[in-house]
Amino acid sequence: MNDQITLDLDSAPHLTLEMLDASKVPTTGMTTRTEDELINELAGLTTIQYERRRAGAAKALDIRANVLDKLVAAARKDREAAQDDNKQGTLVLFDEIEPWPDTVCGAEVLTEAFQLLQKYVIADKETLRAAALWCALTWLADRATVLPIALISAPEKGCGKSVLLEALSHLCFKPLPVASVSAAAMFRAIEKWSPTLFIDEVDTFMRDNPELVGVINSGHTRRNAFVLRTVGDDFEPKAFSTWCAKALSGIAAKNLTDSLVSRSIIFNLRRKLKTETVAPLRRDSERYFIDTRRKLARLAQDIGEQFSNTVPEPFGLDNRAADNWEGLVAIADIAGDVWPVWARHAAHHIAGAVDDAPSVNQELLGDIQTAFERRKTDKLHTAQLLAELCNDAESSWATYNRGRELSPKQLCIRLKEFGIKSKQIWISGEGNRNGYELAQFKEAFSRYLAVDRHDVNLKDFLPLPLQGEYENLLNDANSSAPPILPSITLDPNNGAGFSPIRPSRTSHTLEGEKPLQLNIHAGSRVLEGEIPLSAEESKKSPENQSNDDWLAELDAEEF
Repeated sequence: MNDQITLDLDSAPHLTLEMLDASKVPTTGMTTRTEDELINELAGLTTIQYERRRAGAAKALDIRANVLDKLVAAARKDREAAQDDNKQGTLVLFDEIEPWPDTVCGAEVLTEAFQLLQKYVIADKETLRAAALWCALTWLADRATVLPIALISAPEKGCGKSVLLEALSHLCFKPLPVASVSAAAMFRAIEKWSPTLFIDEVDTFMRDNPELVGVINSGHTRRNAFVLRTVGDDFEPKAFSTWCAKALSGIAAKNLTDSLVSRSIIFNLRRKLKTETVAPLRRDSERYFIDTRRKLARLAQDIGEQFSNTVPEPFGLDNRAADNWEGLVAIADIAGDVWPVWARHAAHHIAGAVDDAPSVNQELLGDIQTAFERRKTDKLHTAQLLAELCNDAESSWATYNRGRELSPKQLCIRLKEFGIKSKQIWISGEGNRNGYELAQFKEAFSRYLAVDRHDVNLKDFLPLPLQGEYENLLNDANSSAPPILPSITLDPNNGAGFSPIRPSRTSHTLEGEKPLQLNIHAGSRVLEGEIPLSAEESKKSPENQSNDDWLAELDAEEF
């Protein structure tokens, strides 16, 4: 018998498992097809069956037994993967949304979305208006630079969290609702589909899952929306995208982690009163959202380029809160009418509520500021400061140290994070001891203590054309529909502001009408091709008339 088997591709027999006894190994060659079939058959054997045929198979293939082991192991993985593909999971499919065939009015579409949400969800109007803007943002995700998380929270069950989550999914781009998800599944799904993720019951599984929270947080800004993982047998590093809009829902979800909450717009819900009524969101309710969803898709097409180049005027928020709301306010400014006011009103209402829950360090700084004010002094020894903190009935410092009072060491450790250290201070009648001076806290107070949003005048953060109508618009901030007011289309103009007010009873664009273009001149803004008004005509201009005179003239006009 030959020691080796030569491969004769023209006259190769089919080697069977029964022939793998060493005494029955054929002396003629095998084709490549026969080799692949043999290894695949070996992969289907049990461990005992494979061990009995291992030596004969290695000799028949003219390879070492340990090489055969690797080939069989790889074949087994392929078989298992094929079985998993056939048996596990469901193919994810997304509905094809055909955009609305005609150009749409942004203000009307946003109001339509708001009223749909209001039909099914019990929540304040600021929350639902913000939700409508967030839905519009999902259609512009590929042009946005920041995607805030929509964090739906409520103090108890039965407040409509899942209802709002489902209603949002009917209006958003490529909705992918899931009840639970792993970090790996999340970034692979985002890489493959770029969906809008809707995750319910996050309070049950996300608190103790820092990896999942990290993946969600990474998708906040486009520049950092990647995670790095190794793949394949060679452990090749590859980047996976985490850039997509995400909506999370859960009981007390706003208490998940500070990092996640700071990247979120909080939609707080409340339980329905007996006097409050909403329509039930049933399985067949999705059909009521289809037209509005198509209009949102068309709106994204119409304003996409403008949205990419729009940076709204400052609107009274700063840092990450401003980042979260920038895209929503930009959409509102482009849509026009009352939405620029409604968006800013919602931003201050919701972001201000978040600021009402400071971090532990912010709470400590605030209580220290109060302690100095109460003592009417600019110097306090450490023992005096601790006494003031722990004697405050509204603070938690009396039980901070596992039921005991805050210790000097704990106070020192926390204040060191702000660059504040105790030092020897002389106080008349008390002597020279370790303590703090008020001047040491001045910078920390100004940097870290929250601004009282109730003292902010929204009028100061509106585009100039809207400031004259601010009072009327604010009175309608709690209305369900926009009031009859001049249509205001806000277009970016080289960073110089927005287009002037264009009186109109409807926000539809008139056929054949051309939008006004601003021409910036030194010291004034004049419409191109327009003859400047005389002094007498200027007095009659709407910009120089009172609101009552202006609206009276509008009522007298025929449209």
